[in-house]
Order: sequence, then C-alpha cells, then structure tokens
Amino acid sequence: MIELEVYCHSSSSSELADLGINFSLSDSCEIRKMMFFSIDAVGHYKDSDGRNYCMIYSAGDHFIVADTYQNVIDKLDL
Repeated sequence: MIELEVYCHSSSSSELADLGINFSLSDSCEIRKMMFFSIDAVGHYKDSDGRNYCMIYSAGDHFIVADTYQNVIDKLDL
C-alpha cells in the first residue's frame, strides 16, 4: 500500500482533452492524494510541456503521478 499524489482533471482540462487540445498537467490539472492498494505496472510519461512523470497502472486504469518514474520506483522500494 502506498499513497501518491496524482493529477486529476479539472473542468478546464477535461474540456481541453475532449477537444483534443494539448495542455500542461501542472498548469491545468489538480493534484490529489490517492492510496494504491495494488499496482500492476509502472511506466514513464512525458507531458506536452516536456516534463517527465510516472504512469501507474492499477485495476484496469491508469494514473499520472506528480513525480518522476525513478522517484516512484524508489518509494515502492523495488
């Protein structure tokens, strides 16, 4: 079990995503703490602004963590 901060769509970022318009996660989305009980996979994610984040896959869904891949791996103690 691990708590991570993930990006969640705001009303404006959801609208931009629906229109297919690129947007920066850090400028357009909200950060919320989320507790993960199971993580199926961890991957790299690069935002449209060039920033590197971590993608978590869990229970058939994916989440973008407001941290780098390596920092998340270190927190998971793998």
